[in-house]
Amino acid sequence: MVSSLVILASALPLAAAWGLDGHGAVATIAGFRLTPEAREAHDAIMGEGVRLADYASWPDYAAFEGPEEVTSVWGWSGALHHADTQDCHFVYSRDCKEDMCVAGGLKNYTQRVVDDSLPLSERQTAMKFVVHLMADIHQPLHGGNLSDATGIKTNVQIKFANFWEMDRYADDYIMQREDVPHRDRTRFWSSLVETIGKKLQKGGEYAVQVDSWLADCKHDFDQCLNDMVETDAQLSCELAYTNVDGTPVVEGSVLPREYYDTRIATVEEQLAKGGVRLAWLLNTILPASTTTTTAEPTEVTTTEAPKDCAKADELCASKIPGSYCKYWLDTPICYGSNEPCSC
Repeated sequence: MVSSLVILASALPLAAAWGLDGHGAVATIAGFRLTPEAREAHDAIMGEGVRLADYASWPDYAAFEGPEEVTSVWGWSGALHHADTQDCHFVYSRDCKEDMCVAGGLKNYTQRVVDDSLPLSERQTAMKFVVHLMADIHQPLHGGNLSDATGIKTNVQIKFANFWEMDRYADDYIMQREDVPHRDRTRFWSSLVETIGKKLQKGGEYAVQVDSWLADCKHDFDQCLNDMVETDAQLSCELAYTNVDGTPVVEGSVLPREYYDTRIATVEEQLAKGGVRLAWLLNTILPASTTTTTAEPTEVTTTEAPKDCAKADELCASKIPGSYCKYWLDTPICYGSNEPCSC
């Protein structure tokens, strides 16, 4: 999503998350960890030599930042970038109705990116969302409170910055972002990627944790996504919504430098998790998608679409761009709406 944690209140390169730079960092970390088979499959979809970071922020542009002719088409997808939680906990049935949250978006687009029956353009769109949302799902305020729209409605004062929405100011002020969606900002996030990369190498701080970060995903991908949002919800309460003195962060709160200093380690680790898990996901699903006309079921693509769903998907997409028929529901509906459909 376009927003970023308020904890990024610093001009340091380390603070570049989760805007263009944060998404670029997660995508770059993942790109370094792709297997040759996954890279080949990725290039077959996105084009040879295309980096994950080249399009990692496109969903923000499409839903929030682009011209009206773009946002009018993709504005509906904004709900997929976060999950509005309550009481510091994520409940899928309550917080992700009709699959319209970051976990639901990942579940759906993970299936679509490996569906060889779809037009290439739709698989490319799915890839853009998978890469983007896997970063979003590791941003604590993307599992923030329903009451303040995951931090967007809470304005705070930074002693060394200005008043900003709690969930946006780092993108706009700290990273001095441009309105050009595909601007090459590698130099801005390269130091962050280097720092995290060293910690992921053998003997590094994160190296011994990688297996534990992936264990649940390998067992049950859907539940793993739910657990990621649950972690976000808890971190948002413990770190984002709580000041260094233990008082709640509310409208007009003044956040000291210590707020950043005591939270940046968590931000780094979340970025590392996002990159590692994105790489694992692509390494798991992509090679299989190049060998069959319809993606074989795997741990993360457990539902295979009927071959006669093309017309239903086309009808859904004609009403809501990017939509398709969720045929597996008891009462099938178009993704992103309550419009009935049938395969």
